[in-house]
Amino acid sequence: MHYGSDTGAGHYFEGGVISPAPDMRFGLRFNSVDGILDFDANDYLYYSRSNDEYLFLIGGTAQLALGSGGLQVSNVLTVGDGNFGMSLNGTSPYVAFDSGDFIGYNRAADTFNLNIGNVTKATLDSSGALSTIGFVYPSSDAAFFVGIAGGAPIVNFDSLDYLAFNRTTNTYAFIVGNATRATIDSSGNIVSAGYVSPSSDTNFNMAVAGGLPTLTFDAGDTLSYNRSTNVFSFNIGSAAKATLDNSGNFVAYGALLASADANFGLSIPVANIPRITMDTGGDYISYDRAANKYYFVIGGVNVASIDASGNMRLKGTLTQSVTP
Repeated sequence: MHYGSDTGAGHYFEGGVISPAPDMRFGLRFNSVDGILDFDANDYLYYSRSNDEYLFLIGGTAQLALGSGGLQVSNVLTVGDGNFGMSLNGTSPYVAFDSGDFIGYNRAADTFNLNIGNVTKATLDSSGALSTIGFVYPSSDAAFFVGIAGGAPIVNFDSLDYLAFNRTTNTYAFIVGNATRATIDSSGNIVSAGYVSPSSDTNFNMAVAGGLPTLTFDAGDTLSYNRSTNVFSFNIGSAAKATLDNSGNFVAYGALLASADANFGLSIPVANIPRITMDTGGDYISYDRAANKYYFVIGGVNVASIDASGNMRLKGTLTQSVTP
């Protein structure tokens, strides 16, 4: 039994299904001017002459279309294995790499989304801004990255060394060795946990040393301020050489020069004996507090003295003259 008729010259058939016995579900047929290759009930390859495309139907539904515009699938297009392929999620296309791991494109938001474990880990928008829920590594160096740690944006440079920004206090914090070493606030105030060196000279710095705010000029040479006594201390060679209190009293622990003349000054070379030096070579006036007496010394020799009673003693001759 057969269907249709053999027309001769082209040996084609007109009419019903051309089916090799004994399977009547496998065969060729025509639907008006379109050709159909049946494989099973509702499973067939359909060629539409009007659209110039092939349609692969399974269960009566077109699952794949091949035409001049390319290849289209109604579900997931897999390559090699069932977890690698392309598909649509609603109107948003995506490329899947594994179960729950895919790159999706949101047409409404105009963004690409990188998903791992069915969770969006990063988003790239039309302005080129990249947002992540974890760290961003700008290079192959895993210790250098940007991210959010403890709710604060950070730039990590090395293990436990990073720059953090506190949005609540509007403050940057510089962390070295997992400890805050310095902060800078919105007013530009910098607070350091150690020395502040305003230049490449590490011997010139500011710090709090021994509880005292200190300006260091060189090793052991500092100007410090004692908040308890309200006194400045000038230190040279790690020793206090002079102090200035809140009353303006200036105390020097060595010679106090009253002018640029290094030979004229005030000093206490011996305990409780203040001295006014006039010149080198032992020319000075001193006062002995214990004896309550002034001494006039020339060339290192005590030439005169005055005691509390007004008594004057001279080493030499008292000469009276009309000239001073």
